[in-house]
Amino acid sequence: MCEIDANHLKMRFVFPIIFNYRHYLELILKKYAIKYAENKEEYEKLGKNLGHNLNFYWDKVKPLLLDDYSDLYDIDELAEASESYI
Repeated sequence: MCEIDANHLKMRFVFPIIFNYRHYLELILKKYAIKYAENKEEYEKLGKNLGHNLNFYWDKVKPLLLDDYSDLYDIDELAEASESYI
């Protein structure tokens, strides 16, 4: 029976899952940042910024979450957890 190398396991399964999750977060953050842009200029700027910087989009979306969901969830705790990942 062949033993599975731990590094091979990470490369084959863990890293692709993490990559796809991070990509999902990027798309969701971009979607909401663009959807709720304050004006046309900001909308166009966000649409043209095709970078992969999650912090940039998180900074745009976080205030929206704080306003909309602060009474339903402990947003500060969620934001802290999210920022540690981003």
